[in-house]
Amino acid sequence: MDMIIGNKFINIGYIDTTETGYRRTPLIYAVQRKNFELTKFLIHYNTVNVNLILQFILNIKYGKQMSDEECQNLSKNCILESDINHQDDNGNTALLYACKLNNKKIIELLLKNGANTNLVNVKNKSPLMYSCKNGNKSCVDILLQYHAKLDIESNSSGKTAFKYACGSGKLPVIKTLIQHKAINNKRHYSDAFNYAPQNEFFDDVYHLLQSYTEICLNDYNYTLSEENCKDPLIIVSYKNSMELISHCIKGNIEKVRSILAMTNEGECMNSLDIDFRDKHGYTALMWASYFGHTNIVKELIYHHANINLKSDIEESAILLACKKGHVDTAKVLIKYGADVNDTNYHDDTLLMIACLRGNFKLTQLLLENNANVNAQNKSNDSALIYAVEKDQEECVDLLLQHNADLTFKNDYNDSIFVIAYRKNNIKIMDLLLTDYEYKYNNGSNGEDDRLMIDERNLISSGKTLLMLACSQGNKDMIKILIKHRIDALFKNYNGNTALHISCQHRNTEVAEMLLQYQPEIVNIQNKNGKTPLMIACKLGDTLMVSLLLKYNGSINLKDHNGKTALMIACKYGHIDTINYIVDYFDQINKKENPIKRDQSSNVFLINRISKSKMYQIKHKIKIHQRIKSSLKTSKLLNYNMNPKNFMDSSCSYLLNKFKKNNSKSSKTCFNRMNILTHTLATFIKANNKNNKKYPISKGIIQNSNLTPHLNDNYHHGHHNMSNDTNTGFPKPITITNNEIIDINSKDTKYGYSALLWACKYNGNNTIKIIEKLLAIGANINDVSNMNQNALILSIITPSQITNTNQPINLDLISFLLHHGIDINVSSSSDKYTALMLACQKRYQLVVKMLLNAHAERSLLNNEGKTAMDIALINNYFEIVQLF
Repeated sequence: MDMIIGNKFINIGYIDTTETGYRRTPLIYAVQRKNFELTKFLIHYNTVNVNLILQFILNIKYGKQMSDEECQNLSKNCILESDINHQDDNGNTALLYACKLNNKKIIELLLKNGANTNLVNVKNKSPLMYSCKNGNKSCVDILLQYHAKLDIESNSSGKTAFKYACGSGKLPVIKTLIQHKAINNKRHYSDAFNYAPQNEFFDDVYHLLQSYTEICLNDYNYTLSEENCKDPLIIVSYKNSMELISHCIKGNIEKVRSILAMTNEGECMNSLDIDFRDKHGYTALMWASYFGHTNIVKELIYHHANINLKSDIEESAILLACKKGHVDTAKVLIKYGADVNDTNYHDDTLLMIACLRGNFKLTQLLLENNANVNAQNKSNDSALIYAVEKDQEECVDLLLQHNADLTFKNDYNDSIFVIAYRKNNIKIMDLLLTDYEYKYNNGSNGEDDRLMIDERNLISSGKTLLMLACSQGNKDMIKILIKHRIDALFKNYNGNTALHISCQHRNTEVAEMLLQYQPEIVNIQNKNGKTPLMIACKLGDTLMVSLLLKYNGSINLKDHNGKTALMIACKYGHIDTINYIVDYFDQINKKENPIKRDQSSNVFLINRISKSKMYQIKHKIKIHQRIKSSLKTSKLLNYNMNPKNFMDSSCSYLLNKFKKNNSKSSKTCFNRMNILTHTLATFIKANNKNNKKYPISKGIIQNSNLTPHLNDNYHHGHHNMSNDTNTGFPKPITITNNEIIDINSKDTKYGYSALLWACKYNGNNTIKIIEKLLAIGANINDVSNMNQNALILSIITPSQITNTNQPINLDLISFLLHHGIDINVSSSSDKYTALMLACQKRYQLVVKMLLNAHAERSLLNNEGKTAMDIALINNYFEIVQLF
């Protein structure tokens, strides 16, 4: 080994040049392992007797301390001294490693034996930086005692030891460095705030840095250099100047006058420097101003003290006076020429400092002396922003009277209005909006005008203040915003208005406030085409739905996928919401139309408006058959004429008219069918009133497909029994409600109606929902874009029913079969019928139900396979047996 020199000696100063050794010495290894005794030994000795080193190692192993004689014996056998400041490949010395490891004992040992405190590694980091980063005050004190430099900056981030101390959050270390003049100028002081730790220590570090002057107060005195100590005049001047500063701090005006009188009388020429700076650059006038000793300030000014001198961090006398809120002192300084727009390390003006501390009198004094009301600091904060942040209502009012700008935004992109909102200060928000309205809208808004505030001043995190207030349920703030006519129609980046957000947070009270204020907001759609009603339906918020419908929320508007609010409610299975919507429009129809409704079967006797041209025109014969079928099943009794004959003759008349006027009779024909339905209802009502013995049974119209459907241009009228001169039939009914549910409307993406969406939901309430939809005219045989009806969807959609292990909703399938759904419909993509799908999914009970309902067995899919073929291919023999 290179370490072995001969049989007798070993080279302790060996440098490890292996790939992983990085040119480290045994001394560095000893420090890394925190071995004090070995470190102590290696500091002194480089090459020693092998037997002695073995003895030394055994002593360390068994915890035995070396005696003085043993050390002297080692010393006699020493050939060379070790290099205590050796740097490895990374530039680290033993001291740097000791500081990294926070080992005070070894640090002290190395320093006593000549370790260099200012050697830096390849990152240009010094031992002091590592100790400051670790926050170890005792290590920092030792390093400073050995003249560690404070101005060394690291290569990567440019941090000094002081900045590392600020980042550690260790207040004693920060304070120690300040007392050792780690801050020499305004830039150092300003930067220090940027390095405060972003954790629980932030506030402590911030407040300590803010109390810089107090730290300096306890450490303003300093010792003269050896060179100056040899000059008696300098010594006298230093002594008198420090005494003057001391009495200014204490507020002893008599002593101050006595010292100043000596220089006036010329007793001691050059024995006092009235502008003498202490250790941190503060003068007697600065200290007197800081403590608010107004009389002393006057005395110093009278003796020609310089008002505009600044400390190391560029704090002037008037800034210190304003910082502590001494109005009388500030008044004297302003009178004798102090700069009323002076700034501190952060470019905060005196006015900002006054507003930040809520000092109304000082604010008033500065404004009276023409302080710049719209000055901004490094963060683009203004005096008004500070006053709003600190809830200083009086200061805000005063600043607004002096034309403070309301459009400023700080570096956090917060406007004055956003800050006022965040502070939840209703009075200040009222002041700001009132002033804005007067200055920027010329105070001329009419009753219906909206306050035209640039929406950028009202936005925080992509939301306007009204949206934020709605999301948080802040009703007091909403009232103020509404009072000043803030436009509720603003949209965020998703196209949502404040009402959308109220619905998302299920806040009905807030939503009602918005609707009372701007009812036109109710049907605004966001970027996805969603209205507030759709959002409420998705959440199943029945109370919100009731409110939106009250304010004419549209039930038939569609989103970008073509879904209506009712479809959305069906998709998510909100039975209470669906019941409310249906009953709501039922009540509207009953109020507007004198025709009664059959309460037992929950079926309308009147027709409904459809916005699309319905396909039932093409199926006139089916409609005729359904009317006749319904009448046959009803137990009608004679009332002056046979109701069956009446209906037969009426239907024949209408159909003949339809055939004769093929091009233009669709509207007329269906108008007359509407009249026919109404006349029949009137007929029934009259019969039941006059023929008590044989009343006509309720539920005469059991199939909602009897209802004729009209195009967009036709509107129902009020009940009017005056005859049409052309036909002899009563004129059409007029209904004044704004909207009637378009129950068979379909979305554009899948072609699902509300009924199909209910089947797609396939949950606990699906059957109840479908019953409700059928009662108001839903077509049980609706099909999707893929030609899938409710039965197919019920089979391919897994059951969402809770507390069951069945993958299929058998009750739903039974319900659909019982209500006459078309059992043989096949999907357009693969021509699979419900029976084929049931076979494919091995739903034995469903197959049995479908076969009992006479499902067609011979139908073929795209592959030419029947339902039984599918069962055979999959070896589902238990299903094959059912065929």
